[in-house]
Amino acid sequence: MYDTAIIGSGPAGISAAVNLKIHGKNFIWLSGRSVSKKVGQAERIKNYLGLPDVTGEQLEWTFLNHYEGMGIKLTEEVVNGVYETDGYFTLLAGKNQYEAKSVILCTGVSAVKPVAGEEEFVGRGISYCATCDGFLYKGKKIAVIGYGSQGHAHALNLKDSGCDVRVGLRAGSKSIEAAEEAGLKVVD
Repeated sequence: MYDTAIIGSGPAGISAAVNLKIHGKNFIWLSGRSVSKKVGQAERIKNYLGLPDVTGEQLEWTFLNHYEGMGIKLTEEVVNGVYETDGYFTLLAGKNQYEAKSVILCTGVSAVKPVAGEEEFVGRGISYCATCDGFLYKGKKIAVIGYGSQGHAHALNLKDSGCDVRVGLRAGSKSIEAAEEAGLKVVD
């Protein structure tokens, strides 16, 4: 029985593992790969504290060296079920089963079906974080594809950063009118 099980290997999962190690907790850390794929795909990151101008590959290497240097072990298994059982949790990962008093979910977000060309150009013109990558597109014509208020908010952020923004919002979305009122160009 572990004190804690961590699921996910992005920045939040790595941070959780580092902090649990520092506090001497008995934990298991589970993920399908050593560092989240999205970290390594980032073209350039300017807002990560302490690393003001780093590529995704450099950040991935830094994360990997940090936790390995502390002797933290990642169990490379995909968790496909978490169940609460009488005050503790049972995690199913393939044919294996783990038990923990608490679970920290650091699974990030999963994208919907990719847009044509998306996977090919991630980190080379396609980004997922307006805050992280918006500066790369200053003065350029860009498209923001999103749903509802979140896509609208990112588009406004990018417009304020000097980007010529086109916004793709779901038909019938209440955000279409708000986006147009804010001076954004809405496309289907």
